Amino acid sequence: MDQAYAAYSAKGGVGTLYEMMMLTQARQVGHLERTFPILADPFWKPTVEAWNDSMYHSRVARGLKPLISEADLSIITFSDNIDEIVNIISKDHDRWRRQVKRHVRMVP
Repeated sequence: MDQAYAAYSAKGGVGTLYEMMMLTQARQVGHLERTFPILADPFWKPTVEAWNDSMYHSRVARGLKPLISEADLSIITFSDNIDEIVNIISKDHDRWRRQVKRHVRMVP
């Protein structure tokens, strides 16, 4: 994770779900940049919607404090379109490179 600048979760099982949840939590608490794209196959959308509902929507509806923020609801982008995935990752990687150049001094 510390070597990556994006992540994609394809269809999978419990291990893939665990990895996607770890990435989501790392981004949520600021261990990954807010611009770090986390993408997932639409296969995972019902699972993510269920955890968003139980940790946010249903709690708010019952007058309880949500366990995640509203911003956390959109951490994961869903797509199975290769061109769209490459475009999202490329755009965010270009932004990341521009940010890094401002903080790194090149030695001749």
